[in-house]
Amino acid sequence: MSIFDSFRRKRKQNNEPTVTESYSFNGQSATLTGWGIEQKNITEEQILEIPAVQSSLELITSSIAQLPIKLYKRNSVGDYEEIVDDYRTELLNREANENITGYDFKKKIAKDILLYGTSKTKIEHKTARSNQITGLYPLDTKDLMIEVYLMEGYKRFAKVNLMSKVGTYTFDNDDLLSILKMTDNGITGTGILQQNAKLLALALAQDNYQTQILNNGAMPISVLESDAHLGNDQLTRLAESFKALYSGTVNAGKTILLEAGLKFKQASIDPDKLQITEGKKVVVSDIARIFNLPESMINSSANKYNSNEQNNLYFLQYTLSPIMVAIESSLNKSLLLETEKEGDVEFRFDPSALLKATTKEQTDSVNSRVKSGLLSNVQAMRALNIPVEDGAQEFYQFTTGQVLFDPEKHTILNPNTGMTLDSLTGEILQEGIKNTKSKTTNESEPQEKESSEVVDNE
Repeated sequence: MSIFDSFRRKRKQNNEPTVTESYSFNGQSATLTGWGIEQKNITEEQILEIPAVQSSLELITSSIAQLPIKLYKRNSVGDYEEIVDDYRTELLNREANENITGYDFKKKIAKDILLYGTSKTKIEHKTARSNQITGLYPLDTKDLMIEVYLMEGYKRFAKVNLMSKVGTYTFDNDDLLSILKMTDNGITGTGILQQNAKLLALALAQDNYQTQILNNGAMPISVLESDAHLGNDQLTRLAESFKALYSGTVNAGKTILLEAGLKFKQASIDPDKLQITEGKKVVVSDIARIFNLPESMINSSANKYNSNEQNNLYFLQYTLSPIMVAIESSLNKSLLLETEKEGDVEFRFDPSALLKATTKEQTDSVNSRVKSGLLSNVQAMRALNIPVEDGAQEFYQFTTGQVLFDPEKHTILNPNTGMTLDSLTGEILQEGIKNTKSKTTNESEPQEKESSEVVDNE
C-alpha cells in the first residue's frame, strides 16, 4: 500500500538491528510531595473520574466520531470532487469490522491520540498479497509495548506487542495504521497522560480531598473535652461512638447528647477559606488548556463568545483540526495506493456539521449571500431547509454597482448602463446603451414612412 513497502521487505539481514527504546503506555508516574500525596502510575481509568477530564474527552472524541470521512480527487481545473461508493469510506464511516461501527472506531482512535499520543490499528486484507482491505481493528494503546529498533544509525522500525489477557501478540509496525501526536520517531507519540502527568495528579488529589471533606461535612468538625483523664482505649471508643452517632448525611442535624464531664466545641471550617472552590476553578481551567479546548464548553461561567458560530469555529480550528489532520495524513499514507497518491486522491473529514449556526445567524448569512448575488432565491430556501414548490421561478439579485461622479462637470456616469446625468438638475445628458439603440430605431421609423409618402405623391 505504501511506496516504502518494497524497502521494508528488503531490509539487510546482515546488519543486525538493535533495540534503542521501549515504550509502555499503561500508566505514568507523578509525585506531589507538597500535598503529602504520591500518585504513581496515573491511568486512563483514574483520570476519567475527574469530571472536567471526562467531559473534555467525551466532547472532543464524540465530535470527531460524528464527522464523516470522505474521499476526494482533484479534477482538471484544480477543484476536489468527492468519490462516492468507495468501500474504504464505508469501513471508516459505517462498519470498521464485524464488531465495531465507524463511529466507535473514530472515537476510539481520537481518545488514544489525546491520552497516549499513539493509536495503532491492524489493517486486515482479503489475502496476504491483496490490496483489498476487509477490516480495521483498533488496538488498545494502554495494553501496548513497543520496541523501536535502530539500523545503520538512522533507520528505525518497530515491533508492537499487544499484552492481552489471553497472551502476547506481536505485530510489525509497518502492517498497522499508526496515528500519532507529537512524535519524534514516527512510531510513538506523546499524549496528555505523559505530558501533563503532574497536573492530572494534582486534579486527582484535589478531587479526592474534596470528596473527603464532603464525606465528613455532615459531622460537626469539633473538639470533645473531658475533665477526667481518659486512656487510649477510652479515647478510641469515644471517637468511634461519636462518629457512628453523628457522622454521615443520614445523621445530619441530630441533637448531640454528651455524657457527664464531656464538653463539645465546634471548629467550623469555611470551604471558601480553604479555597476549595477557587482551586477547583483553576484545575478546570488548566484541564481545558491541556485539551486545547475553549473553557466555555466545560464551564458555562467562562463563556467568551456570545455567538454559537464563533464558538464552534474556535473549537474546530484549534481543538479538532490538529487531530483531524493527523488522522487524515495517516489514512492517506496507509490506505491509498501509490497510483491514487499520484492522482491527487486523499481522505478528508467533512466538518460542515460543526459549523451549523443558530437560526438567526444562518438566516443572516444566507441573506447576505443572496444580496451579493452568490445564491439564488431557490438556493437560499434550500439552505434554510424551506420547501421549494415545483416550477418556482429562480432568480439572482444584482445591483447596478457604483457610479462615477465628476465634481468639475457635475455629472454622474453609470458605467453599467452608460447613462450620464446632471447631478444638479437630474437631466439626462446621455442615454444609456440600450435606450440609445431604442431611440435610434424609433427615430428612423418616421423618416422611412415620410419618405414612402413622398414617393406616393410623386
